[in-house]
Amino acid sequence: MHWANKYIGKPWAKGQFGPNAFNCFGLVHDIYQNKYNIKMPILLIPEDNSSAIKIVLNHHPERSRFYEVKQPKEGDIVIMNDSHCGIVINPSRIGVLHSYRPYGGVVFQEIFKCALFWDMTFLRRDR
Repeated sequence: MHWANKYIGKPWAKGQFGPNAFNCFGLVHDIYQNKYNIKMPILLIPEDNSSAIKIVLNHHPERSRFYEVKQPKEGDIVIMNDSHCGIVINPSRIGVLHSYRPYGGVVFQEIFKCALFWDMTFLRRDR
């Protein structure tokens, strides 16, 4: 069983960082802390600002520890349309685990089958 299965189906909730509900960055934060043992700051992202994820990340000191990559691998962060984020969990199919309000919570998707997310940036932090 893949480690990500324990997250699938958890509900989306505004401003939540788990363990029972997550917003998109809350899920990324929880995975980095509990799966990869990397302390990340809690970033308060305004849920009503469509470009908030990229703005907050780009101006936060933690951003300097990440670098952009073209070929994602498991554990990379994916920023979608500058407004949503998730974790790459299947690089061969470029699957992403993310918590998305319209889907009700945490889901796995093959990222290129989801037309909603057409602009993607992959970020890696060495572990």
